Amino acid sequence: MQERIQIINSFKHLYESRSLDIDKRIAKSRWAGLVYSVFLVFMLVIFIITIFNELYNLGWRVNWTKASMLIMFGIVFSINFSNEFYKYILLIHLKNIKNNTESNNVNTELNSELKEIVDNLDQPLKRVFLYILAGFIFLGSILNTFMNYSFEYWRFFKFPTLVYFAFIFKETYQNYRVLKLNIEKVEGKPFLL
Repeated sequence: MQERIQIINSFKHLYESRSLDIDKRIAKSRWAGLVYSVFLVFMLVIFIITIFNELYNLGWRVNWTKASMLIMFGIVFSINFSNEFYKYILLIHLKNIKNNTESNNVNTELNSELKEIVDNLDQPLKRVFLYILAGFIFLGSILNTFMNYSFEYWRFFKFPTLVYFAFIFKETYQNYRVLKLNIEKVEGKPFLL
């Protein structure tokens, strides 16, 4: 059990709040995740509206050429959302295994699997494609913003932006499924957020 707790605490996004009570850490993580979620939903709605506005000439005030600053924030928030989401899941699991020590089905294989999952989540270099794509979009957003929204190639950034957000959400969901499956094997019950 202690080995599993150490593995969970090795997740680098849990370092800053170790001095707080577990319930306060969970509440803080829940609120941060909620803020990131609300902003991402807002940003994605605006992103979709700008694409429809450009395709069908709807005449709405929101257009793609002026969305570059929003896209920059969306990239930063999407990365932070993923990390906060994993942090929240691990904190809930940490609380569950500390409270129910006798009902947990912990073995070395599940712990090594969790260690592998946490190591994968901690190594952003494994997401090279996402970070290169994010850097490319971020650079285009900066150029468009500082050129007073007149960067002529900005219109070609719609597809890479769509690909980036599709990949980041796909990766977040896949990591969530793997983590959830490991947690369910240990706790012996469905893992609910």
